[in-house]
Amino acid sequence: MKYARLITAVILLLGMSASHAATDADAERGQLKAMLQGIEQAINAGDMDNLGRHLHDDVVVTFLNAEVARGVPAVREYFSRMLGSSSAVLKSFRTRATESAPARLYGDIAVAEGGTQDELVFANGSEMSFDSLWSTTLIKQAGQWKVLSLHFSTNVFDNAVLAALENNTLTIAVVAALISLIIGFVVGRMTRRA
Repeated sequence: MKYARLITAVILLLGMSASHAATDADAERGQLKAMLQGIEQAINAGDMDNLGRHLHDDVVVTFLNAEVARGVPAVREYFSRMLGSSSAVLKSFRTRATESAPARLYGDIAVAEGGTQDELVFANGSEMSFDSLWSTTLIKQAGQWKVLSLHFSTNVFDNAVLAALENNTLTIAVVAALISLIIGFVVGRMTRRA
């Protein structure tokens, strides 16, 4: 009878411990989701100070154009150059980020992944929308989660940039063919007169 009580007590303690661990993990994931929303809002608002508070001092970010920024100042400089300068490539950039699965927690380290729906307006006024993927490693320091690394990627074989390039190439080919026909017609008429 003593053994039955002991086993029951151990099972109850294990159950309570597992329940407590699940609750802690849910709370951590809640913090990470709030952080993702904060990062999205900061990017969409162009608020680099607010974005910087979510980043670890030694953050490494690989952007969609394969540029790598190391450290918070380099991330700020990237956004400033791409969006804020007189020679900026983009007039505006908006993103909507989603998680593809709950973050995986390893103590004070978390790994998360998901996708973004991005809308770009280029300096020349042309617009483009596309989907991309992201993955990140976060570290918890002094009770706060910080992005340690962040990587963006898109499908190099099927994306909006390639589609636009294909459309432009087709347009250029059609225009070139029409110009060739006109030149051929004009030259042909001129040689017949002579």
